[in-house]
Amino acid sequence: MASLTHRATFYRASPPWKNGPSKTLVWSKHLLLAIVSALLVQQFMSDEKHETKTKSEVPIQTLQPLTSDEINSLKASPDVWQTKLSPWAEHYEKGRSLFRDHCEYAKAIKELNIAIKLNPKYSEAYSERAWIYNCESLYSKSLKEAEKALLIDPANMDAKEAVWSARNRLGLR
Repeated sequence: MASLTHRATFYRASPPWKNGPSKTLVWSKHLLLAIVSALLVQQFMSDEKHETKTKSEVPIQTLQPLTSDEINSLKASPDVWQTKLSPWAEHYEKGRSLFRDHCEYAKAIKELNIAIKLNPKYSEAYSERAWIYNCESLYSKSLKEAEKALLIDPANMDAKEAVWSARNRLGLR
């Protein structure tokens, strides 16, 4: 029981009567939490059913290899193995990869231009172009692209961050 008293005083910063009614309520919640957790630990420790098991007693679950029938059924459903992207999405992904993975800005912009030409309402392509212009220190172009993306999709967080970054760099805050 001494550990319970110690735990309760750990949560208590000052006596509850000095803090007013709202702080007393918070203090009481912490005290209640400490008492309940101490009782649960004490019950768990005294329970004879909870004995530690040796490694040999713990069952080991292993993954079973797939049968040939299961493999054939997975191959029959094409959406499991591959998903065909639309042409504009392929160009977007290629442009994004060129920009983010390879830092090839000119090639990335060409791919994104194709994606935008195929789908002019794809806000992610505009926001990606905005970030490329931002990296090239073309902040006014970056701001225009990000604003285009936000006109299409006002919830595009990537475009919102690009607008903030470009405005910050241009001193427009």
